[in-house]
Amino acid sequence: MLVIMNFKRSKHGRAIMAIRDNRIAAEATGVNVVYYKLMVFMLAAFFAGAAGVLYGYSLPVVQADTFGYNMSIEILVIVVLGGMGNIGGSILAAIVLRALPEALRDFSDYRMLAYSVLLIAIMLLNENKRFKAWKSRFSLSGWFRGLRRGKAGGKEADAS
Repeated sequence: MLVIMNFKRSKHGRAIMAIRDNRIAAEATGVNVVYYKLMVFMLAAFFAGAAGVLYGYSLPVVQADTFGYNMSIEILVIVVLGGMGNIGGSILAAIVLRALPEALRDFSDYRMLAYSVLLIAIMLLNENKRFKAWKSRFSLSGWFRGLRRGKAGGKEADAS
């Protein structure tokens, strides 16, 4: 996670984020868009392959039906719940969604219904400006930014 956070602050990370925000403006400032898109594709393939190897290692037998419709929905909910481009949020969402089936053991028939309600609620909340401000205030990167500015958790640090 620290490697990704440092990568985002590097020259390459800033170029990738510039392409994500506005490809034409990034290209106008001299960013090689084709190079960085290819680099992101290769990095995504590497991390997807590494995740597949680690997930396959945890299974007794890897079959095609292991990665069915429910697994696709779970991965989608993890990404949406954690936030696109938010590594810490995705990790927290993965932990919550791995613990959720245990909490809903008596209601296992309604697990996918709970996922869909959670997905819709987060998508609606992401449009809310107050929720965005609250999410950025309590995010891991916001906490690190506050430490660098002399604030911890949004409160002023003591000057003594």
